[in-house]
Amino acid sequence: MPFLRHPGLTLALLLSLATSPLQAQTAPTSLDGVYASPAQMSAENRAALQAWLGKNRRDLGAPDAVAALAARLAPARVVGIGEATHGTHEDMVLKADLILALVREHGFRVVALESNRAVGERLQRFIAPGSAESDVGRALHESRIFEVYRVEALGRLLLGLQAFNRQAVEPVRVVGIDVQDPVRDGQAALAALRARDAARADRLQAALGTLVQGAPTSMPGPFAKATRAEWEAWRDAASALEAALPPELDPDGHEAAYALRMAIHTFEFNVQGASMMDLPTEAFTRRDVAMAERTVRAAGRQGRVALWAHDGHVADHGYLLAGAAAPTTGLALRQRLQAGYQSVNFTYGAATFHARRINAEGQMERGGAVPTWFRTMGPGSLDAALVDGGDAAAAFWVDLAAMPRDERFAAWFRATPFVRGGYGAAVMPPEMERAYESPDVLGYGVDVLVRLPTLSPSRFYAKPMP
Repeated sequence: MPFLRHPGLTLALLLSLATSPLQAQTAPTSLDGVYASPAQMSAENRAALQAWLGKNRRDLGAPDAVAALAARLAPARVVGIGEATHGTHEDMVLKADLILALVREHGFRVVALESNRAVGERLQRFIAPGSAESDVGRALHESRIFEVYRVEALGRLLLGLQAFNRQAVEPVRVVGIDVQDPVRDGQAALAALRARDAARADRLQAALGTLVQGAPTSMPGPFAKATRAEWEAWRDAASALEAALPPELDPDGHEAAYALRMAIHTFEFNVQGASMMDLPTEAFTRRDVAMAERTVRAAGRQGRVALWAHDGHVADHGYLLAGAAAPTTGLALRQRLQAGYQSVNFTYGAATFHARRINAEGQMERGGAVPTWFRTMGPGSLDAALVDGGDAAAAFWVDLAAMPRDERFAAWFRATPFVRGGYGAAVMPPEMERAYESPDVLGYGVDVLVRLPTLSPSRFYAKPMP
């Protein structure tokens, strides 16, 4: 497909992609027929929308499609680029190529990943000027990045950044902005404090106890086993650790301590083993607000950031239609930066994708090969509204911010809750999916929308040999 090619990808880079072994796929399970289709369109609105799209959409098969999209986004200080699911290939490849265009042609010098702080440090070593590493799959596995991102598409981006840094006067850097790694964040912050005040570091380490011991674990991990009193002790110790590492004296130590404190804050609602299905909206928005803050910190006063995350994080609307009361990362960035933040989301006609399974108890099933799923977007979906009987094979992007605000079809389009199929790391059983899938109102929360006809599963790098 033409839009998957990028002129900056050299033969050597493509060969590097090919030499990191990929993991085998599993047979997909269909999710078709599970969902309701709430969106209804009048003939008048349908016709007006199609007329506007016909004049304003940009064909992704055009040679300059990625360059044109990068130019559209380039004036922003932070560009949040999503993905339709955490487990699809083509949307992440296009995202990688778009970020590379922003770096090469428009001066973006920070790539922020939906990953933890220590992940960013390991991947920064891979792309750093002078790096002799070539096995990007090994680097991803060693970083302990989330399973969904140990994939070829992110490898494509990292190899492109590494190649750029070999000749760049001003190198690009990678940072992880998530807050789900209290072990490594706590250990890094304590090490920073120990270099200045060993006795104080020992006291705070004792107060943090098992939270910062051993190897990193999947969240909610230790929080699910903690008592309320333990959580409060962790909170107080993390606050003291952050205060002991002022950013003007130790910015790296302070950032690690901040990430630790925000992990404790984020997982408060998981204390004593709450199910994922019982968590309040605030449990999700706390993480998003922390990621937004860490993105702005990574930018500094003058820097510009390309943010790699899921559609649901980068869109600037609230969770579960709660609006500003439950901001996503994108909404927190919009509130902070105004027009200095721009977002890109994806939609699709049909997707085969990877995702873990959530069992009837609301717990994610881990271990073994990641299951593969299939979904077709039918009537009532966002994709159906965009295609509406037209060319189902069309791939394009459209600037929703340019849509008129005073015409009936545009008001309908912005206010309608569309089914989108935006899966994250896991899929719930069908009966739970029916109850919990919330159609999304695009509103003004997405600046640019990319439509891809089909998506195939992400391509996992196999675990490297020791």
